[in-house]
Amino acid sequence: MARPGVYGLRPYSLAFAVSLACAAPLAAACGHGVRADVGSDAWLQVQGGTFVRGEWPGDEGGPAVESVDLVNSSAVIGAVGRRLGGTLAPGAEMAAIRLAGDRGYWLVRAAPPGLEAPQSPVYTATFDLARTVEPGEYRVEVRATNLDGAFGPARSAPLTALPAGGTDGVLVFRLTWDRNADLDLHVLEPSGAEIFHRDKSSRPRGVPPSVDAGVPFGVLDADSNPRCAIDGRREENVVYRGAAPSGRFVVRVDTFGLCGEDSARWRVQAFQGGRVVAEQRGTAVFADTTYPHDRGAGVVALELDL
Repeated sequence: MARPGVYGLRPYSLAFAVSLACAAPLAAACGHGVRADVGSDAWLQVQGGTFVRGEWPGDEGGPAVESVDLVNSSAVIGAVGRRLGGTLAPGAEMAAIRLAGDRGYWLVRAAPPGLEAPQSPVYTATFDLARTVEPGEYRVEVRATNLDGAFGPARSAPLTALPAGGTDGVLVFRLTWDRNADLDLHVLEPSGAEIFHRDKSSRPRGVPPSVDAGVPFGVLDADSNPRCAIDGRREENVVYRGAAPSGRFVVRVDTFGLCGEDSARWRVQAFQGGRVVAEQRGTAVFADTTYPHDRGAGVVALELDL
């Protein structure tokens, strides 16, 4: 009897995922009423995925991964609900996803091909970035596997893990707003360097992302609601943790898009040593979206000498 098509029997796919999970160190627990490994200590937490602890599989001649698309190439440590997706080569049944160097990987089922690529199964995943991840540059890796369990070659995309926001830095500039719009925080440093969503740090080249580096640089912790991909955060912070430069700072608010809202009220605060030293409020309207959104964009919220 011919085997059912790749997308014909979803229960078969689920059984395949469970069989892989039971090949992990907790195999003895499977079938004995013991809870399976949920990957609670993994750096990357894929919502609804099946966690497989252990080595990243090699290329076993399975299908390839055609694309790896991150909605945002950076994520704040502890962030939740980040999105990942892409397409797989024909014959793929599942995608295996991990952060390079992690304790294991996650399996998610592929969906039938879409109109744009009628032969390519589609995978999507929503992931959280654990608070145990160190700030720095990482790669999200994806492999495809077929119904026989053979994995194909890996494909990856870069992901920058940014320090979590807060007022615990020596200097923090914070932008918050009240509706699901895409507003961007811009901080112009005394040196002329500008921190915003396209240039997330003023860290000099070669200096590691350490709070003890002793070099004054700021880091943008998140690009919230990028291009109206709503994440519910509505907050962006530029944080100086080790030291901050001295001189005049200019802080601006750029309304990249209102995402269907008629307006959005915003607030900008400056914290020094955890204490508010300046604050300004304003309202973003449609006219603000019509200006360029690159370096130098936005309305001036604060100018202060520190």
